[in-house]
Amino acid sequence: MRNITDMLQPPIYELAQWLAFWLNRFQERRIASSAAKGLKFNTLRGSADYIAGNNEVPVQEFLAEHLKQGDIFYDVGANIGFFSVLAAHLVGDN
Repeated sequence: MRNITDMLQPPIYELAQWLAFWLNRFQERRIASSAAKGLKFNTLRGSADYIAGNNEVPVQEFLAEHLKQGDIFYDVGANIGFFSVLAAHLVGDN
């Protein structure tokens, strides 16, 4: 006969795995390459290409070439905010 501790262990282990998976998805990470290299970003449910810096590289390069301090940038088609984060970095606080 199984005792109560043995019966609870698998569900608690599975709950801990599930919780760790979801908490890990909410962590900020630094972007590894491209124009956004070094910026903190949280992809949530987005592609790992964002963190790798591989997402729409030509668009990133275009923004890096054309946006300068003090410019205004509107991200009308925002998905998870990747280009908003990059543009905010490029245009600065003012």
